[in-house]
Amino acid sequence: MKKNIIVFFICLFAGSAYGQDKSNFDFIIVVDETIVTSLSNTRLLIRKGNELLSNMDVSYKPGNLSLNVADYNLIANSNDDLYLKFDYYDYSRGKQETYNYDIKIGKNWFEKSYLILRIYNTNKKKYKKKLIPVKGINYVFEIDYGGGSAIQVRKP
Repeated sequence: MKKNIIVFFICLFAGSAYGQDKSNFDFIIVVDETIVTSLSNTRLLIRKGNELLSNMDVSYKPGNLSLNVADYNLIANSNDDLYLKFDYYDYSRGKQETYNYDIKIGKNWFEKSYLILRIYNTNKKKYKKKLIPVKGINYVFEIDYGGGSAIQVRKP
């Protein structure tokens, strides 16, 4: 009987420890006004200039971005630049296009109650007319978060 109780508590604590090995964040990605349901090659990168210091796996589901607690701690303790990198596949007008994003983000993004990342591809006519991209990049992004937003400059 005592062995059964001990085994039960070991399983209980092992299960709760296993459940805490990820950090989860309320995070929505919207590309060209469509909520993204799947991404490929989703990574968080820590860079110092052009040097890659760390490359971390990230899991994304609509409304949730998760990463290992050890990776989150690495990010929190780093003073270097942080990037969210992923591939997005768009199926429209009978063909598939692949978009590669490499977006510099702030560590404070993980401190927000929620975050919505809106990306607009400026190689599409609709957005090319309205938005001003950074030289050499074919997209712009905006963020909305609990308490504010950062909006891209629009053309007059």
